[in-house]
Amino acid sequence: MRVLLVNPKTNKSLFVAPPIGLVYLASSLKTHGHEPKIIDLYSFGGPLDDEDLLWADMICITGMSMQHNSIINTARSAKLKNPNINVVVGGSHATALPALLTKETTIDAVLRGEADEQLINYIDALEGRGTFGDVKGLCTELGSSPPTIVEDVDSLSMPDWNLVDLSKYKGKYHGFFYDREPVGLIYSSRGCPGQCTFCSRVVGGNKWRPHSPDRVLDEVKVLIEEHNVQEIHFEDDSFTLDRERAGKILRSMSKLDISIGFPNGVRLDTLTDDLLRVMKASGVNSITCGIEFGSQKILNMCKKGLSLEGIERQVNKIKSHGLRAQGFFIIGYPHETKRDINMTIELAKRLDLDAAFFGCYVPLPGSEDFGELLSTGKIKIEEIDWDTLFSVEAHDVSYHLSKREIVDLKKIAYRSFYFRPGIILKVLSRVNSMKQFNALLDRARGII
Repeated sequence: MRVLLVNPKTNKSLFVAPPIGLVYLASSLKTHGHEPKIIDLYSFGGPLDDEDLLWADMICITGMSMQHNSIINTARSAKLKNPNINVVVGGSHATALPALLTKETTIDAVLRGEADEQLINYIDALEGRGTFGDVKGLCTELGSSPPTIVEDVDSLSMPDWNLVDLSKYKGKYHGFFYDREPVGLIYSSRGCPGQCTFCSRVVGGNKWRPHSPDRVLDEVKVLIEEHNVQEIHFEDDSFTLDRERAGKILRSMSKLDISIGFPNGVRLDTLTDDLLRVMKASGVNSITCGIEFGSQKILNMCKKGLSLEGIERQVNKIKSHGLRAQGFFIIGYPHETKRDINMTIELAKRLDLDAAFFGCYVPLPGSEDFGELLSTGKIKIEEIDWDTLFSVEAHDVSYHLSKREIVDLKKIAYRSFYFRPGIILKVLSRVNSMKQFNALLDRARGII
């Protein structure tokens, strides 16, 4: 079967990054004798080509909740051009809120959870080699089944990076900073056992499933030897959960001429001096940490499982090993007051960070917070402006602050952190290209 795999466009993309989830999915399709093609409209925009739609037997659309309208429009466009095409939707939004999509007449099915194996089962059922009852996570207008995960992630096909043009993904990477390019992406594990109430873990679930160190090293070598990748970014949520495994992977990578970054966040309380020494020796250039809040009350409320003292101690530990430290922070958590947010700003400034990223709180479908906000009436599904459901925008879910106040406080956070001579020099020293410099200016214009 000929299958288009589409990451639909969004109104606001702050970075371009290869859709690694679709690469895994396409690799699985190839292994089972199908012909996949990846279309990344999220990174590069533009409508789908009529030629592609007429070529395909099936279109699989992934997406986050902020892509809801784009998912719907993509499905409608596909059916309009090719009425016989089978339209399947997956990803975090479809997993969290399948009923919003199955009611659309142009969508034939939703696959909840990790679709690597279940998409193959769905195609087999369509082609008479199995039944739809064999497809876990399948949702249609006739009924819905719970999401599923892949238990043995090493059983999955190696990601085939020939399916995307990595040379197009330069200068505006996820995490923004890098030392060398091209940059290659890896998920070394799936799932996160964390309990953070603001996070949606609907696709990967709470069960952590790591690739073996040998499998991870094989993926790294393919990126280096076949695609000339100069830096690896680990994008999984829990790389350091098993410190022994993490150390083994990094020690193997220390023998390679490669830089390493963690733009998606590493849990601070998993970092030890021994592991940080291995990170430094292996070529790690920066560690991004999910710090989130400077108020212990809010840290406890969102079940982060960190103390302010522990955060400061661990950031100092990272810096003591000569590594860059970056932090993620959230502005506008529903229960935050202005005082709580000012505590976050002061913590960010007090920590010895090389960069800080402040995002407005997003009520993510599938998160514990989203359920609470629905039950209290702060959110009504039919009133959500999906196009604005990302961290650049404030959302009217605070019990204490207006959207305008949250946006203003986010701007204050950025100005307070970055408008310091030492930080400005650190940031400018890490700019590697005119393209990245222009991207930096774009972001700066949004906070001045």
